Amino acid sequence: MSEARARIDDWVAAGLCLQRGASIDAAVLTMVLPWLDATLEILALLPPLGVIADIGRLLTRAPFDIARSTPVADPALREAVDAYEEHVLGRLAADYRLELARDALLRLDESLRPAAVAVFAEQVLARLRCADNFDSPGPAAIRRVLHRHGSELLELAGEVLAVSEDDPMREELQTRYIELARGARQCGALIGDVELFTLENHEALRNPSQRLAMAQIAEAAQAVERGLPVRVRRSEASRGRTPTRVEDESAYPIGGYSSISTIGGIESLVSSELIYMNPPHERAAGIVDLFDVRWAAGELLKYTRDESVHTRERRT
Repeated sequence: MSEARARIDDWVAAGLCLQRGASIDAAVLTMVLPWLDATLEILALLPPLGVIADIGRLLTRAPFDIARSTPVADPALREAVDAYEEHVLGRLAADYRLELARDALLRLDESLRPAAVAVFAEQVLARLRCADNFDSPGPAAIRRVLHRHGSELLELAGEVLAVSEDDPMREELQTRYIELARGARQCGALIGDVELFTLENHEALRNPSQRLAMAQIAEAAQAVERGLPVRVRRSEASRGRTPTRVEDESAYPIGGYSSISTIGGIESLVSSELIYMNPPHERAAGIVDLFDVRWAAGELLKYTRDESVHTRERRT
């Protein structure tokens, strides 16, 4: 028999006092009691009760500050709880879907919220895949302890968690928190579309069989989506460096001035070049005018042009 079943009162009290993000007192225990009662209706095997309370306080926007957590004296248990804070509570608090889940919870009737918190906690624990390892007492026995006065539970938890000698109860709690942290590390998102849809439609999905059918439909849809090819969004404008031909450029190409100088036959001359001709009566035999010089220079320059294909990087 596990320590949780053999020492029910100790297990319940210690689990409640291991809540994170708040200084545990009778008011906090009273606040989380409806969530725990609702969770006992749908889960037969539970983690340490502080885990359910932590998830509920995160979901309901209750004050949550890790720095205010009650210190854990046992070094081994403290290390396990720290891993749970980082990998479970930290990821839940950082998930953007948590805000969507909170909004969905606020839209529910106040009388339905404890049951919705319990269902949400059940789904998160199912993602961690460690529920089979839980070995908690029966729901009736847990309820009996939960309805004890808060000061009695706090006093009992102080005796269990105090470091005096090795206690199998603390070792069992340590194992459960390590399993939760390990499950979170091996899990993807802790909050998915199934959890959000269940919260948004909690009134219509109060039956466990309906929730199971909806979860299977969501899993099938995700499996189909994973099999589809990934579509990469096409860039609207190509950017980067691209090779271009010399003749495509609007600046002076490698050939220098020859690329814009007059080349070819006499028919390629522009009419403005004719102003460089001397009048006929001034063109004596053997006299070279300015037009002749410019035409000869153009004919010579066309042989200096580099006609090979050149590329130059240009930003586009």
